[in-house]
Amino acid sequence: MNSLKINLMILLAVSIAACRPETRQVQEVRDSRLIVQLVRINAGATAYKCKIVPVQEGITNSGRVSNQMLYHADSCFYLLDNGKPKYAVAVQPVANGIKGSYEYLLQWDAAGPVSLVFDDKYLYSRKYTFKIKD
Repeated sequence: MNSLKINLMILLAVSIAACRPETRQVQEVRDSRLIVQLVRINAGATAYKCKIVPVQEGITNSGRVSNQMLYHADSCFYLLDNGKPKYAVAVQPVANGIKGSYEYLLQWDAAGPVSLVFDDKYLYSRKYTFKIKD
């Protein structure tokens, strides 16, 4: 019986220690048509997760738009460094299972304090800019 209590206490302690709050900073830019969220995957890294959610569903119902957002969005993301665009080394669409929203994993070789730009070429033709700090 004592052994069972000790094992349960150890299991409880490990479970509590494993539960820690999320420390990632989510940046969000929104307007009346889109919500664009950006999360740095690792501190100091140049890898990000970007989520794009249209406020109105109608635009994303088109198969053409979905195809463009899934297979041609690699040129929509770039870092703006001294006025010059630096395109991502890798842009990987993520199948999130949420109809009408899009997620991407983005990777650059290196970056300093620059701006990350999502150039929305396929939905509303607008640019959304995030300030990136080291």
